[in-house]
Amino acid sequence: MAELEACSTPQQLAEQIARHLAQATPCFAAGVLLVDDHRGQMVLFRVRPVDDLFVQALQRRLSLSYQLCVGPALVEPEIRVIVHGDSVPGPYEPPKSLLTMPILHDGRVTGMIAIASIFPEVFGSKDLCTMSDLAAQAATALERIRRLAAPSADQSFHPEPEPPAEQGPGPVPEGIVRRQVGSYVRAIVDLARVWRADQDGELSDILRQDLDAIVQNALRIEKLLAR
Repeated sequence: MAELEACSTPQQLAEQIARHLAQATPCFAAGVLLVDDHRGQMVLFRVRPVDDLFVQALQRRLSLSYQLCVGPALVEPEIRVIVHGDSVPGPYEPPKSLLTMPILHDGRVTGMIAIASIFPEVFGSKDLCTMSDLAAQAATALERIRRLAAPSADQSFHPEPEPPAEQGPGPVPEGIVRRQVGSYVRAIVDLARVWRADQDGELSDILRQDLDAIVQNALRIEKLLAR
């Protein structure tokens, strides 16, 4: 699985995640939304040339998914949007496959990641696993960025542990990755079931189809991890 490099700003982190999604999934566009204290950073990355309406559909889905996760108490964040990649002038080709994943930290949604394609049913369990891994790494990286941005006086009480001088970061043990991905899979299944049970009347048909696909793929991943 891909490992994110150290970043100093949410924008750098969002762009890095979007590029990893572009390389690791068969998407036509990838999107990342990171939110911190009512301010958000959204990066949309055209992997293949798609028109502006396609990208706008991905942007709306990211925002809507975030709002559904956070709930009615959400104070809508001020979001800065950056778009990368080549555009084509149409005709409009709408997304026929679109998968979103929340970024969770301490039980709180701090962002969303998404991938979209013009082809139907193109995403599978491998793509969901890739997104789960990137979401877990994103939560850790975002917390690190927040600590670095905190006042130096506060950092003095919570110093960042330094790795041994003669050792590199090394690979993450497989058991830790399995536990981490497994916890995200269970959180995704629980969240999707809550949406379908409590807010079924407020969800569009497309979103309900996405939730069904997310639950099925997440359960398949959980079975694979248990082997």
